[in-house]
Amino acid sequence: MKVLEEISAQVDDELLLSEESIRKKIIEIRLEYENGNINQEDYSQINRDLRERLAAAMQD
Repeated sequence: MKVLEEISAQVDDELLLSEESIRKKIIEIRLEYENGNINQEDYSQINRDLRERLAAAMQD
């Protein structure tokens, strides 16, 4: 859970508003998961949150 909180804070701090920045973060998170730095549950939650942000950014 600590990892999830840290990444959520990063996302908020970076104010991921543009499609490009959100897409980059999705890739970063995927790499962290593949490298074993994030467990599946945290990865799923973070990925879901980022994809929701991406969908919202695409509508703007």
